[in-house]
Amino acid sequence: MTRCSTPAVLLLPLLLALAPIAAASVPALEGASTVAFEQTSDPHVVQLGDGRALTVIYAEGDWEKTGDWAEGRSLILGFDPERGTVLADPRSGLVLPVVDDLGAQHPIDVANDACQQDDSSTLGISGCLAEAAARWDRQLNLNYQRLLGRLDAEKQAPVKAAQRAWLAWRDAQFAAISATYQREGTMWGLVAAERRLALVREQAVRLGQLAAD
Repeated sequence: MTRCSTPAVLLLPLLLALAPIAAASVPALEGASTVAFEQTSDPHVVQLGDGRALTVIYAEGDWEKTGDWAEGRSLILGFDPERGTVLADPRSGLVLPVVDDLGAQHPIDVANDACQQDDSSTLGISGCLAEAAARWDRQLNLNYQRLLGRLDAEKQAPVKAAQRAWLAWRDAQFAAISATYQREGTMWGLVAAERRLALVREQAVRLGQLAAD
């Protein structure tokens, strides 16, 4: 009896066609959530299906790449230690920095909430707030460098002067907060940490908006 076999050269295209398409590489994000893309609007705005409008920073060629996104495309919003808050496309690997506050839905807040749910002790919450503060400080520095990167040396000078002045103001505010909440009871230390975090958050968002404009 004659045995029939399919030549390997014919099987290869078939196997390649049946193989799953690997997703593009995106960074592991903290406080990540899945969001749906709706549309882009100029300048620097990505509209989401839930009604939110994200202010993003495009590198050269990034805006054109979003033209391939169809309405409803699944994206990931999260915090990347290297790039700060980002909107990532798992399919293409495109990662866009996001500079908005986003309120309680900000990835840093989402990660902070999850951290506190894991350990709701005073010590645990204190550690979670310290991590959140470090993330916002990282976001601030990234946005500051992005802003400087858009400006020539002459225009950088007032921005650097303003940041030095803000740092002095921040330190004075931190001292005032510490003095105000130096009271009996462990909760006051947590309140002080939240107040300090809020100051850094405000400046991070301010610098991010300037960098995006």
